[in-house]
Order: sequence, then C-alpha cells, then structure tokens
Amino acid sequence: MMPDPNGQVTRAEFHEALDSLEARLNERLDRFTQFIANELEKLATKEYVHQVETNLLTAFHGYSTNQSVRMSKVQTDIASLTLEAQTRLNNLDQRVTGIEKKLGLPPHGGLFAGGNGGAKPPETPPSPDK
Repeated sequence: MMPDPNGQVTRAEFHEALDSLEARLNERLDRFTQFIANELEKLATKEYVHQVETNLLTAFHGYSTNQSVRMSKVQTDIASLTLEAQTRLNNLDQRVTGIEKKLGLPPHGGLFAGGNGGAKPPETPPSPDK
C-alpha cells in the first residue's frame, strides 16, 4: 500500500510501520547485548590471565629470593670451612716441623711448599750406558 502523499496514514499502516521499527530496534538491541556480553567475557578472561600471571611472578620471585639467601649461606659456610681447613693444615704443618726438629730430621719443606712433603726423591735406576 502506498503512503498518502498528503502525509496521512491509515491505522494499519501506522501499526505495520511501528511493528517494523520495533523489530529492527529489538534486533539491534539483541546484537548490542551480545556484543557487550562478548566484551565482558573477554575482559574477564584478560583479568583472570593477568591475575594468574601476577600470582606466578610473585611465587617465582619468592622462590628466587629464598634461593639467593640459601646460596649466600652456602657460600659463607664454604668460605668458613675453607678457612678452618687452612688453619688446621697450618697447625699440622707446624706440629710436623716441630717433631722433625726434635727428631733431628731434615725439614720436609712444608705442606704448601709444592714439594713432595719431605719425602726423598725416588731413586732412578742407573742407565745401561754407564
């Protein structure tokens, strides 16, 4: 049915146009509602992922900090043991030197002199040419 050029419409035409407008508005509203729901879901997913990342980084940082403290303690313990061992070896060297003097033995050269610890060098067999 053609609209009246004078701008007058029948009641049926008005209701038909109104129903058409309502259907288009409902369709757009449904699409907009679906769009908003999708965006909210994406946002919730991003927030969840962000929270998981934050939790993981926090946990790794705590682990790393604990490991650093442990490693420092181990290094300190090793340095202490090395110093203690060095002191004990020096004490033993002094005691051995004292015993050698009492017995009238030649000095052994010390544990740290790079020698053979005071032992006589091995005898080499005579060469067949002599």
